[in-house]
Amino acid sequence: MQETPPDRTAPDSVRLPTDRRTLACVALGGALAAVAVTKLSHSSTWRALEFDVRIAGLTLVSLITGALFALRDVLGDRWFGFLVFGVLAGFASVGVYGLVSLLGMPPSAGVRFLVAAPLVAALGTAAGAAIVRRVRR
Repeated sequence: MQETPPDRTAPDSVRLPTDRRTLACVALGGALAAVAVTKLSHSSTWRALEFDVRIAGLTLVSLITGALFALRDVLGDRWFGFLVFGVLAGFASVGVYGLVSLLGMPPSAGVRFLVAAPLVAALGTAAGAAIVRRVRR
């Protein structure tokens, strides 16, 4: 007699989208963010302020991420996955560009970014989620 394999069970949750559109958003978002950071970093206005543009970008991405996690039930799994893992992952990929650019920065600026980045990301994500929860009440 020939044994038959057991039937496959359906997954409990909806799979996140990993299609071409999502991958294109990651690539496009990363490219746009890298170009924007380069343009702003070389602007004389930002240099005069001694302001690290990457911290502002990280704050914005973190706020949006926190808001999207709070709105997941409204957006649905497919749109949530597309926005978080597509668009935001693309913009967050500029972090690799930022780490590479640390090699050309004075040591104090690089250390300041590496210390501030995790703190800014955590506070931004929590603030985005808190804002959405407060608005939904």
